Amino acid sequence: MLTGQTTNHAERAAVDPSFKPIDEIYLIHSPDEEKATGPKKKPTPFKKIASDCKKVIEAIPALNLKGKVHLVSIRSAFELEPTMERIIEIYYKEIETHTKDKIVVNVTGGTNMMVVGAMIAAGSKHTNAYYVLDDRFHKNLQSYLIPIGIPNWPQKAEMEENEQKVLYEISQSTFEWPHTPKNEIKRRKPYDIADPDKPDEVKKGFNIGKDIEVRYFVNDDIAGSEWMAPRTIKGAITLSSGKSGKLAKNIGLNEIMKDKHITRTKKPFDPKTVNRVIRRLIGNGFVTESRNVPYLTAERKKGDNRRREYRISKKEVMYTITELGKLELRGSL
Repeated sequence: MLTGQTTNHAERAAVDPSFKPIDEIYLIHSPDEEKATGPKKKPTPFKKIASDCKKVIEAIPALNLKGKVHLVSIRSAFELEPTMERIIEIYYKEIETHTKDKIVVNVTGGTNMMVVGAMIAAGSKHTNAYYVLDDRFHKNLQSYLIPIGIPNWPQKAEMEENEQKVLYEISQSTFEWPHTPKNEIKRRKPYDIADPDKPDEVKKGFNIGKDIEVRYFVNDDIAGSEWMAPRTIKGAITLSSGKSGKLAKNIGLNEIMKDKHITRTKKPFDPKTVNRVIRRLIGNGFVTESRNVPYLTAERKKGDNRRREYRISKKEVMYTITELGKLELRGSL
């Protein structure tokens, strides 16, 4: 159950005749405010509010929940992931002793982002969910809980073997961009232009005067972007090799899957199979797709100058595991 500045909805849900019997209750609350927000004069002690709610529910003899109401803190009430993380963690704990239809998410209370996070978590695990009506405006109802139908998503959220393999490799990858793009001229070191077979001679086609310098240019598509400084992104990989930085393990996803895995049906993981699996992972919210991939062009000669350019690729794709994907993977391993 989500809690916020008030907990009447949680107390009402606990005594409602629907969804009985109750074995455990988890009260999800925000961190205590350090200072007052909005028109309030004092910061809100969200943990104490949730703790008081716990005491009220545990004190109801008919529920027999003494010691079975648990406080669960999230790091932020204004992001999706914290609420999703906690609910999915609770799901994996309770699914060991309960069937899926016995796990219910109350999406009333808390911030809007907490509610959305709770809905996504419930949808991803296909649990029941409900909303609690305010008894100040609805009198003498038999039940104040309104069940919320969870969409029957075309691809079930639980991962099959192929999805698990691809998601695992994405989670273990790191996209590295080691460059600080700027327009400049770099001078080669002597051994860069020496013929490897004849160290005393210059490489064929090189001019000792002009070719010792390489001009670097920042293309308009990358200028001013987040790639104007070095970045390392864990849990991210490009589809093709050669764009994931210098680390040897950061080869492209297609090559990793081809070299390390076979499909559930014992067939090779070809690019078409990888693409089908990726589409399902994206549809389930486990992976995001980006076409904003930086690269440094190979050296080429233009006129009398040698040049390289910092650009955004028009063809390359980067895949990054989401917080939901990390939780799903953790529960599947």
